Amino acid sequence: MSWIENIKSGLSITTGDGKVYNPLYVITTKSVDYNVAEFEFPNITGTLVKRNTAKGARYRFEMIFQGDDHIEQFKAFELSNNDQRPWQVFHPIYGNILLQPTSLIYDPTGLNNTKVTGDLIETITEEYPKITIDPKDSVGFDVVNVNEIAASSFESLVIPDASDVR
Repeated sequence: MSWIENIKSGLSITTGDGKVYNPLYVITTKSVDYNVAEFEFPNITGTLVKRNTAKGARYRFEMIFQGDDHIEQFKAFELSNNDQRPWQVFHPIYGNILLQPTSLIYDPTGLNNTKVTGDLIETITEEYPKITIDPKDSVGFDVVNVNEIAASSFESLVIPDASDVR
């Protein structure tokens, strides 16, 4: 699809509550930060920087609700944003993205429009870190469990008598 066709397709925002909004928009910037660690050493000039994966991209959004009902549109949009689930967004330039707003500013001072600006961060859906058990610890836990099961089984199945004592 050409960039002209992309632009004509418009912006579509599905908020966490499932409502879809198609406001006008202004093409804005996207920024990407990276997970980095900086190391400085005594008597060494400079810094060693180890870069890892990218963090969630940050977007600056500018949307415009216009028309006779623009106040009702932006109020409905504002109400939808009480839902804490992320937005599913189709952006004509950036494509399909999952975003969480970090701030939104509603500006209804236009005569026939309300401008909504905000900062949004691309989000992932899974929570990390995933908790795993170290294999060495797992073996230790398994030994304790087997010993407890064996003792319980012995206790319930064996009936001692006087000849068992030496």
